[in-house]
Amino acid sequence: MSDQMDIELFVKASTDGKGLGDCPFSHRIQMILYLKGLQYKLIPVNMKIKPRDFLDISPAGKVPVLTHDGGRMDDSTAIAEYLETTFPEPKLRADNALADNAGDRLFHKFAAVLKNRDASAEEGLKNALLGELRKLNSFLAKSPGIFLDGDTLKLPDCNLLPKLYHLKVAAKHFKDFEIPEELEELNKYMETAFETEVFNITKYPESEIINGWADHLGIPVKRRR
Repeated sequence: MSDQMDIELFVKASTDGKGLGDCPFSHRIQMILYLKGLQYKLIPVNMKIKPRDFLDISPAGKVPVLTHDGGRMDDSTAIAEYLETTFPEPKLRADNALADNAGDRLFHKFAAVLKNRDASAEEGLKNALLGELRKLNSFLAKSPGIFLDGDTLKLPDCNLLPKLYHLKVAAKHFKDFEIPEELEELNKYMETAFETEVFNITKYPESEIINGWADHLGIPVKRRR
């Protein structure tokens, strides 16, 4: 217990500054910490007016930042590896190394669709995103279980699921894009994973995703009637 008591995790603060903001990389680390059963202090940071004490810890001013045992790191992949190495039980590393790269281009393709304002490019960008979704669906169809590497959530799932959460919410809200029903394995994967305790305890409201992307894209929030 004593070796984990000084874990601190700095994350993006919510719109009201009190809760969790829409950072999929911070969400990734929180899922890992929860699955590891680790205690930690969660510190939301106002990313628009970054406090001096936060900048002293992270001069780059980005999140997530994890501090532990006198050290600090601000790269989510490095943090994930550190937690798996420092706290090896339960083991979250995938047995199938290919699972680590499943959906690795998905967030890039999704962001390209959201950022696009050229109508002539819209169809091509959405088709590129669909291509990545189909690849992921095919990978899941070959998995030995419901998740990327079996029937338990592991590191690759912690990386992918927060990104799929953004895709599900923001692509629908801003681009009226939804994952096709025919991608049955992917839809089943998301439905099952999004209902797990670890995902629900560590997630932020959908409104944070919408507000966050609207702010990032510099456009008004589209209100639904």
